[in-house]
Amino acid sequence: LDTRLARLTQLQQLLRLQQEQLTVTREASTLAAADYQAGIVTNLEFLAAQQDLSANRLQIRQTRLAIRLTLIDIYARTGQIEKINEITGE
Repeated sequence: LDTRLARLTQLQQLLRLQQEQLTVTREASTLAAADYQAGIVTNLEFLAAQQDLSANRLQIRQTRLAIRLTLIDIYARTGQIEKINEITGE
């Protein structure tokens, strides 16, 4: 159980970092769009910024899923079935 709690803490820290990175990639994407409209950067550079933003969003979704799965595992091991139902929406 200690290992799973440590994993949960790591995942929560990772999520916070990824959310900070999302702020940066959103701004970079916005700037790339403006620069592309102004003719300062190429379409390829604009698309690369969009791809970075999409990749960051995907990482956040994957981390959130890992957090939920870890919580479900912890709750299952501690007999907290009602908590599992809350997470899964059942």
